[in-house]
Amino acid sequence: MVKSDLTGQHKVPENILDMISVFFYIRRVDYTNAKVGDIISVNTYFCDELFPFYIIFKGRGEVSTPYGKFHCLEFVPVVEPGRIFKKNDDMTFWLSDDQNKILVSVKFDLIVGSFKCDLVTAANVKYPMTSLIKKK
Repeated sequence: MVKSDLTGQHKVPENILDMISVFFYIRRVDYTNAKVGDIISVNTYFCDELFPFYIIFKGRGEVSTPYGKFHCLEFVPVVEPGRIFKKNDDMTFWLSDDQNKILVSVKFDLIVGSFKCDLVTAANVKYPMTSLIKKK
């Protein structure tokens, strides 16, 4: 069961996620054998309805942030065009390609512009940050 402040309680399938939980869920996926184009599919509850949510694995690469340069996993969630996004691939995010899978960067292309958030500091990580590329 889920409880909506607007419409009350609703019966939902087991293991349903909200949009915030999706990001924690994908951090637990093993990407060792992931291929470009692989799709992560999760069931979510969003705006008082069940909503299948798809995230496309775009590959591995390097991302520079104020904190440093990281080896990253790149993902594009399939978003709904219309309200704030022009196209269904207008959001991209990068997770560190290590055991931490820290959110390193996120970029939104919006109808009225765009914005980007980058990691500026990290502390108390559970595992060594092996994805941080050391300066030579």
